[in-house]
Amino acid sequence: MSHTISTVHEALAEVSFPGYTFEVGGEGQLWIRASFLEHCAFSQAPKVQYTRKWFLSHHACHSEIVQTALKCVLTSVEHEAREKFLYRDKPIFGPHFDVDALHRICAGGELDYRGKQ
Repeated sequence: MSHTISTVHEALAEVSFPGYTFEVGGEGQLWIRASFLEHCAFSQAPKVQYTRKWFLSHHACHSEIVQTALKCVLTSVEHEAREKFLYRDKPIFGPHFDVDALHRICAGGELDYRGKQ
């Protein structure tokens, strides 16, 4: 089933999550994203935040569109939790760390786990 911006809008018209507004865009391959008002970790004043874009398969059915909207919200809420969860006043599980820096930590053996020698 091929869908259009209109059919995706129709599916999303039946979806809601407090404070979130869904948007559809794209040419060729369609995507959805959401926006919400939130205090950004990097500024003091609340501002409109946008989720990443979630691309839809040309063959996505109605249920997959709705499920993608759920994944959009779940990932966004997790992102916010990672920014706000602090250990010793630092967001150590934050979503903005450079993957190469994380790799250096892993390669350096800075691991803590049960059974560690």
